[in-house]
Amino acid sequence: MNKKTVWFSIIVALLIIFGSLYFNRNIKSESGTIKIGGLFALTGKWQVGGETEANFAKIAVNEINANGGILGKPIEFILEDDKCSAKDALSAAQKLVEQDGVDIILGPSCTPASQAVVPYTNDRKKIIIAFTTSADNIFDKYFYAFRAIPPGDTFGKVGARVAGVKYNKKNVAVITETTDFARAWSKSFKESFVDLGGSVVYDEEYLTGNTDFKSMITKLLQTKPDVVYLATQAPQDTGLIIRQMKELGVLERFQITGNANLINKETLNIAGFVPENAFGVAITSKSGDTMNELVAKYKQIYGKEIGFDFFYTAAAYDMVYLLKEAIEKCGKVDTKCVSEYLYKVEGHEGKVTNWSFNEFGDAQVPLVNYKESSFKNSKIIYSDIK
Repeated sequence: MNKKTVWFSIIVALLIIFGSLYFNRNIKSESGTIKIGGLFALTGKWQVGGETEANFAKIAVNEINANGGILGKPIEFILEDDKCSAKDALSAAQKLVEQDGVDIILGPSCTPASQAVVPYTNDRKKIIIAFTTSADNIFDKYFYAFRAIPPGDTFGKVGARVAGVKYNKKNVAVITETTDFARAWSKSFKESFVDLGGSVVYDEEYLTGNTDFKSMITKLLQTKPDVVYLATQAPQDTGLIIRQMKELGVLERFQITGNANLINKETLNIAGFVPENAFGVAITSKSGDTMNELVAKYKQIYGKEIGFDFFYTAAAYDMVYLLKEAIEKCGKVDTKCVSEYLYKVEGHEGKVTNWSFNEFGDAQVPLVNYKESSFKNSKIIYSDIK
């Protein structure tokens, strides 16, 4: 075989290889499914929330597929466990993007995971719609990042108003976990409470993993607060703090409020009870009937109550339908087009609320949907905030 023949054979082989790669890439892009990734805390400390979010998303995916899918193609929902961990979330996101070829990810489940994932996905023009991610300003500079929850500062302001105006509380003691999620809630609460004429008489943080809060409880008692604000990353810690307050026999000395982890059935299970002098701030749907219908559907399908009943777990259901609407308007999975559509959407009607996003990708929920939440006879009660 002469040199010309050898070189010709090599060139032909290379053309075949590159042609095959190009063909396979086009086959992948013209896949018969619409691929959507799911990043949720399916294990770990936030499993109660992440699992609930994933289950709501699966309900919507199954409904849409049963009715013809999106643009005539079924949704392929590829689910990964982010464990509410920065390291695990980034690894899972890389797998979804680089191996599975997804352009849109529902999740991550919580703030630490979202902080790790968003620089990676945004650089690659992949969309994420996070849920339990309420740290302030977290997505401000990322075009392809959204969250189906308002920032924590909104909840803090409303909670301070309930404490300071409705209940006329003047002195607050604050316990905060050292996470951005928890700090966002407590920072806003403290600032708003002071603006209303109140005082922060005790303010202490604790490291994630701490399980003994009795020394902190004993110290805050010396400051004689009339309300205690608990800002934690997950219900486990809130439940432990309440249980240890009960063991010390001090619950009757003050009212208790806190972030989304306070008025929750998981907290109730861990603490053994939640005192009826505890209150939180939640968001309920624009119509109780639509949310009740969705919750009943969840129970029927999974044979159990929803694990974490704060509104943004059910928001995963609405987000799947919103993505369907956006993709159909764009005519394909074009992440720039879909993102632009999400920024422009005004009052998309969901089961939870009517959805809109601001220029930073934060969900804009009408103030009428904010409610005071409390427990009575082990049931969650919602009241209007005036």
